[in-house]
Amino acid sequence: MDPAACSATRQFGIAVQAGGLEVFKFKIPGMRLCAPLGDIKKVLPLMELQPVPGAPRYLRGLMNLHGRSIPVIDLAARLGYGGYTHCNLETPILLCEHEGLQTGLIVDKVIGIETLEQDAWQQTSAFDNAGLLLSGTVQTQFGLSQVLCMERVIAVDLGGTHKPVAPGDGDVEESA
Repeated sequence: MDPAACSATRQFGIAVQAGGLEVFKFKIPGMRLCAPLGDIKKVLPLMELQPVPGAPRYLRGLMNLHGRSIPVIDLAARLGYGGYTHCNLETPILLCEHEGLQTGLIVDKVIGIETLEQDAWQQTSAFDNAGLLLSGTVQTQFGLSQVLCMERVIAVDLGGTHKPVAPGDGDVEESA
């Protein structure tokens, strides 16, 4: 695990062990997730997204939020889990901010906020590999949840050659 990710994971684990850490819980198709509440700024309704030519397929586009362009990531596609989120007018976008970087995450469903108990953190050696987008698991009221490694999830890879999402691909739907 790289030192920055190791430090963030260690800090999250220490905060959970101390008790009283609040997390924001949500779902993508087939997976329960959570993130530190401090990383989630708002839940927004789906809005029109401007495409980014040549971007990775998980980058669904840019949203205009009060005159500022914010990248919007399809979290299911970013995690390589279950393909792309089917978007409609009820699809939530989580406005996230980590170390000054803002990104929107398209999720399937918002569950709510929970304060974790001291023994909730259950990191395993499976999460010790460098590059993972998840940093461990926690026991929540609705069962085990994967913890997002927010600094990795919101880092958009623009370095490679990507097949752009074209109108009519079937993964992107028009929004109102």
